[in-house]
Amino acid sequence: MTNDISLSTVNVPQNGEENTLNENGENCRNRESIEGEKEIPKEFKEEISIDVAKIVGTGKILTNPRYNFRKNGRRTLGQFFFAGRISRYLLWPTSIIIAFAYLVIIFGLFPLGKPLPGDETRTTLGNTWVLLALVNPINSCVIGYLHYVVFLCCMGVERPFKVHPVILIIIFVIQILVWGPSISRHGFFDLFGLAAIGLTLLIAYLSMYGYERLSIRFRDGADDSEKMNLAISLKKNYLIFLKIGAAVLIFLFILVTFIFGFEYLGDSPATQKILPFAMAIIVFIVRKTMLGLMDPFPHEIAMFVSGFWVENMYDMFQSIAYPSVKDPTTYIAVWVANFFSVIANLVFLTTPWFKFRIWIKAVLIALFKCKPVCHPNVEPEMEDIDDERGHSNNLPGYHRRQIRFYFLKVLSKMVGCIFYLSTSAILRYGPNSAIYPFSTLTTRQYEYSVAFSAGNFAFFFLAGLVGYLYIRKSHRDLFQKMSGVIRLVVKDRAYVGLCVTVLVHNGILALYMLMYFNRIWYSFNIHRYGSSTIGTG
Repeated sequence: MTNDISLSTVNVPQNGEENTLNENGENCRNRESIEGEKEIPKEFKEEISIDVAKIVGTGKILTNPRYNFRKNGRRTLGQFFFAGRISRYLLWPTSIIIAFAYLVIIFGLFPLGKPLPGDETRTTLGNTWVLLALVNPINSCVIGYLHYVVFLCCMGVERPFKVHPVILIIIFVIQILVWGPSISRHGFFDLFGLAAIGLTLLIAYLSMYGYERLSIRFRDGADDSEKMNLAISLKKNYLIFLKIGAAVLIFLFILVTFIFGFEYLGDSPATQKILPFAMAIIVFIVRKTMLGLMDPFPHEIAMFVSGFWVENMYDMFQSIAYPSVKDPTTYIAVWVANFFSVIANLVFLTTPWFKFRIWIKAVLIALFKCKPVCHPNVEPEMEDIDDERGHSNNLPGYHRRQIRFYFLKVLSKMVGCIFYLSTSAILRYGPNSAIYPFSTLTTRQYEYSVAFSAGNFAFFFLAGLVGYLYIRKSHRDLFQKMSGVIRLVVKDRAYVGLCVTVLVHNGILALYMLMYFNRIWYSFNIHRYGSSTIGTG
């Protein structure tokens, strides 16, 4: 398994044509079009075969005939729509629509039940059987499936999105067997949603290791020595991935604390305005920590987990905190915190900042080791190393990391705005409005939140455009080297599929915070809301 996960490409030979490879296995004919030109030639785009496996961590180059669009000089109708030019522009919008359509249907349209009138702390199994027997197990399967797919990506599996019915069935059945009898007998309890999520992750992480271990044991054509080496590698990578899962779980508890703080400080707008700035710092620390934990794994998947998964979790949780905003000026504080967090990534691309970073790191390390503080050399290393992940004093590697972080952050925040705009209306006015706090908002409060989300989306769109122009002009060489690779990554179905799975996963976690029966948003304060706001939708 290679740690350099930059996307590789290969031409599909046609009419007896053979590719010309140099001694390093690179395609000489198309190398200049990827690294040196601003635009990839049309014929290169149409004949290209994207190495899907390379995105998820393998070094093997695959030739996928699906990307060879032409058949006898013509395209079929299916190829035209699903493998041609139209899909290049509709792939991301369609994928985002599918992700949020799932959330709208599951959380907004499925009959999830209502609290019993006069006794909001109890319910009956018959009243919420859809939630306990269908919706909660399905969502648990989605959560477990994402973690398993990311683990397979880290392991370098060529097809990480293959279906694992055994694991999904185990998660589905255990969720029903554990919570069905418990809830029917004792009712929902405070922080039930967190308990359900914790049980899901426990089952998923135990199952993924057991399943992969059995797969190695019964692998055909492998001798005992090969099986032993595979088992050792699996255990090593699994233990590292456990740390990543633990970091995600800790970050989830931090986000729950943020939701609690926003809710219980709703009567103190001044204090409420501090939380977005504190969370911006925490997200920065968690993102850097996750990137460090992902060092043994492929570069692209490490950037995805730390730069998009973690970032998007906070952006979706931030949007569901809007029902707690009583003072509209709080939205200004949220916007300012988001503004500086986005601009910071552009500041990190300046040379003065990088020299300051070298200096402050040397000073802090000296203080930590109780050594005298000297005057460190702040001149950066200028050699462009492809496998550099931005931890050292190498300037091109650090800038490459920050460029990725910038665009992933902008994409995450735009998707967070779309998440609120697409789900809040059905949760406020739909058949399940009684179990979400949106129904408690006044018309003016809800209009403020919608206007803020729409304005935020426009701002981040412009920020992405301005950042693109700035990076293209001020870091021309680095931009040209990265642009061809990035174009291919964002068009690849495996990468987009991973993004969609993350969006659904984060959306489920965010909406779990709000759902009445999960008793997270409504925990410990059920009498404060009372029957006038709960169960009357």
